[in-house]
Amino acid sequence: MLTPKLFKFALMLPLMEDYKKANLTVDDKFQHVTIDDEEVHPNDVVGQLYDSHASHGGQEKHAHVFSSFNDVLSAFPSLILEGKKNLSKVGSFLKFYHGGQKIASGKSQNLFKCFDNSAMRNLIKFELQADDSVTLKTPIFEENFSKQDFQPVEEFLTEVCHLIEYSSLHQHSFDRQMLAYHLESFKNLSTELKEKFLPILESGLEFFRKNIEKAYGKENVEFFISQFAQSDDGKMPKNDHSQRILTTIEDVGTLKADDAFTKQGNSLRYIFSIFWILFLFYVIVWVFQIECYKDS
Repeated sequence: MLTPKLFKFALMLPLMEDYKKANLTVDDKFQHVTIDDEEVHPNDVVGQLYDSHASHGGQEKHAHVFSSFNDVLSAFPSLILEGKKNLSKVGSFLKFYHGGQKIASGKSQNLFKCFDNSAMRNLIKFELQADDSVTLKTPIFEENFSKQDFQPVEEFLTEVCHLIEYSSLHQHSFDRQMLAYHLESFKNLSTELKEKFLPILESGLEFFRKNIEKAYGKENVEFFISQFAQSDDGKMPKNDHSQRILTTIEDVGTLKADDAFTKQGNSLRYIFSIFWILFLFYVIVWVFQIECYKDS
């Protein structure tokens, strides 16, 4: 009857031929899974995470999938999480939609404000130039991008921004929730830019982790980062979640954590059932006594 709260998060990081692995240095609270010896369809990663979520009491309304990959969008329409702005309204705030329905509003009006409003304000600065180019400043590098060259950078930073905004929406939660975050914009960056922006991604992940742990408790969260050679849009997923991906995640201990939560959930159900039976017994006795009093 009662299920313990739990937040499952998977950052899905697609790789390219010229970039086999991102050397992320986030701490051991993120479990790392790298699959580079075969192509993996994103639907299989999402499907595996959702199967785990659903099999342990998670509801569809608490399952969120962020992706711009066409196959993912068509396979999981009711789970898709989107961040949208009203472009016709000046100063409008970011809004989150789940399965096409608005679920929350963010705190930022644009990409620049997103980083200014978060704990990452000292890590990245933007300056819009007169020629519409953008100068980006970080503690590691400073670079000017033309409007065209800034487009893939903007897409990547926007997706990091959405991750930051999403985590800020969680306060005290008692749900079982999952988020599969397919960061396809990372794939579109050049190799040089991938290396330059890794610290920004890592900082965003740490900000996300702290917000979620604050809302759910450190003992009730599972984070992992899956890096894989992504198959092309239009290819068929294997839809066999008990094989390659599941085995890999089991190796880093995710399934053992699931077993622990399952045992915890069963214990709570037993306790609640006992109290429920005792309560019903009390009500029956109370009603019986009233009837006896009336008869007398």
